Amino acid sequence: HRTIDTGLLIGGSTNYYHWLIDFLPRFHLLVKAGIDIGSYHIIVNSGQTRFQLETLDLLGIRHEQLIEVDAGEVLAVGKLVVPAILSTNTFVAKEVLDWLRQFGLSHLSREFAGHKRRLFISRADATVRRLINEDEVYAALEPLGFELFVPGAHSFIEQVETFSNAECIVGPNGAGLTNLVFAPPNALIIDIKNTISAAQFFENLAGQLKLSYRPLVGEAIMTDASRKKHDSDMRIEPRLVIEAMRSHL
Repeated sequence: HRTIDTGLLIGGSTNYYHWLIDFLPRFHLLVKAGIDIGSYHIIVNSGQTRFQLETLDLLGIRHEQLIEVDAGEVLAVGKLVVPAILSTNTFVAKEVLDWLRQFGLSHLSREFAGHKRRLFISRADATVRRLINEDEVYAALEPLGFELFVPGAHSFIEQVETFSNAECIVGPNGAGLTNLVFAPPNALIIDIKNTISAAQFFENLAGQLKLSYRPLVGEAIMTDASRKKHDSDMRIEPRLVIEAMRSHL
């Protein structure tokens, strides 16, 4: 096994939601505790994604500080600092959301402020929880000023910038909706789910951030990629989306 003298355990996930909500905020606690982050190795998951590397760079983490560790690998550390994780599947500390929002918005250019965009979030690049009649729903929303946005096709900053200017965000339940953290106060979030028992991640975030949240439950459609019902694709009638939007805007 490998051995290093000092390390900060950040851990990580290649899932956008879990990286931003569970792991990245550990840096906030380290700074709050007065830890000199620049003098430590940073222990993270292997296979760093584009958004992970980008957010680490924005925090001033040098590439040579990173120690990527595979699942099941043993790493011996002389002095290990382990910050807490301030979130669970049903709770995220307000302190985390305030820090994450400030972190993202602080890197934006002033020139984009004040726009009132309407976003239709696509999961066409995903393998599960896709909206199979996405084209039909978007055809109904486009005349109302909506633009199609695929979060995974954009950098972290581009995602923050886009959501920070949105008055209404419509999309299937998935990690891309994590960006609602950067949405303006009172923005409307329409979360299309495939089952009424789906996790309440985004409802919890929206509630703490004082956003308007409306869940819509569509028909669950199982595929070979669906391991569980919450991973199934879905279908929603466009008129239900429009009704939900008009009742809130």
